[in-house]
Amino acid sequence: SASLFSGVATEPLNNQVVRFNTPDDGDTYYLRHLTAMDAITIDAVTSGFDSVGAVLLAVHHWNNKVSAVVPEVADVASWCPLKFTVEFFDTASSPRKAAGHLIRDVVPRSKLEQPDPLRPFPTALIGAGRSAVSAPLATLAGVHGLTQVSYGSTSTSFDNKGQYPTFGRVIPSAIGDAYAAVDYLGKLNVTHLAVMFVKDPYGSSYAQAIKEAAGLQPKPMAVTMHPFSFGASDEEIAFEVERLKNSERRYIVGIFFKRELDVVMREASRLGIGGEGYFWLFTDSLEGADDWKYSSTDEAGIVSGITGSGVLQTAHPKTRLWRDNTAAFMSEWNTLLRSDSWNDYIVSKIKENPPFLEDADEARSYAHSIPGSFSLLHYDAIMSIVLASCSVQRESGDPLFTSEAVFEAFKHVEFEGAYSKVLIDRETASRDFRSVPYSVTNIVANEPDDAGIVTFSTRVTAIYDSEAESWPPVDGSEFIYSDGTTVPPPVLPPYE
Repeated sequence: SASLFSGVATEPLNNQVVRFNTPDDGDTYYLRHLTAMDAITIDAVTSGFDSVGAVLLAVHHWNNKVSAVVPEVADVASWCPLKFTVEFFDTASSPRKAAGHLIRDVVPRSKLEQPDPLRPFPTALIGAGRSAVSAPLATLAGVHGLTQVSYGSTSTSFDNKGQYPTFGRVIPSAIGDAYAAVDYLGKLNVTHLAVMFVKDPYGSSYAQAIKEAAGLQPKPMAVTMHPFSFGASDEEIAFEVERLKNSERRYIVGIFFKRELDVVMREASRLGIGGEGYFWLFTDSLEGADDWKYSSTDEAGIVSGITGSGVLQTAHPKTRLWRDNTAAFMSEWNTLLRSDSWNDYIVSKIKENPPFLEDADEARSYAHSIPGSFSLLHYDAIMSIVLASCSVQRESGDPLFTSEAVFEAFKHVEFEGAYSKVLIDRETASRDFRSVPYSVTNIVANEPDDAGIVTFSTRVTAIYDSEAESWPPVDGSEFIYSDGTTVPPPVLPPYE
């Protein structure tokens, strides 16, 4: 973003807005800033290339009036005098680190009379992914009147506008996910269900939504709940897995993260409730199985527990390539990946987040030619903020509008985004779940390579049609269960 304004005279108007004139045509623009809070690194391994790249691509498209992905950009950019810069802070998926960045590095700028033109107080905050990380940010953002738009936090608690007055999101709350999951399991004639989940805002609200949705089925499902703490010890997780075994459930929804997956699956296999005769349906916190690797000898139990499982999530973009907007994003994205200067620019943004400098140059190895849904939702989050800001600018005629005004306008944005149509619920400021497709992805282990390492293949086998409340199968992609067949495991007797 900085290169767009190099050599341009700038004049700060307040702690959020900088006025500048372009040297070529003399037009006046108003520069505003965005702050992205993202888990760029997890466990000290750089993994945020796709998300950082998607944010930078969106800002680049807006500042340069590129409307290939979002056609509205062509019209709005013709009259809107706003340009944007963006910075990144690595949360490392930690609520404490995220809140620390906001308190130490961002909030003090609201008091500056002469801010850095490229790092003023932001108009909006993008992020975070994990609900537990977004929660303290949303509290602080509400106190300081700062709009926050998340691409991945689904906790239902954020719909409480009394508690989180400036929090919005371009992903639905967990209610939409839960109803889709229960509907899918209902189509398999499931009558008894277990939910194993991490006790954080994401896991707890998702699990409760599953239980409520299960009770509303034509034949209500009997649900047992099996929680463990975020960051739980192996012993705590093992205790809950044993409770799960004693429940005699064969269908299990797993709502936790990769760091807990290995322990859960190892214990489940040891106790005989992972693998053949059981079905585990994971949530979007465990997308990315294509990148998992395990030893076929030392970790055989984990492998057998995972294979034949499914992941329910907002549909992977590879199922959305029929949309012109999604196909255009992929074209723009892959052009970006072929550019050394763009790759270097993305890595430079990651390098702004010490102490992970030594890992930053490896970031591009995490790039995907078809990135996951969260990357496209990053892009749509930026565009929603930009379009909301321009709406406020046009209606008020005042370039010094507040972030709170942007939040009110955000609730009214509607456009065809990179992922799908962006439609926001005006009461909760959450994305309407009917505007988001859900899919089930089948995870099947590959044969070990020469080094004895097992990887996994993933295939989308069904996509949820919210209007018809059905799960039409994807042609040629039958679900393969843990026993290697397409026959679902048996269910318990019907719930009385």
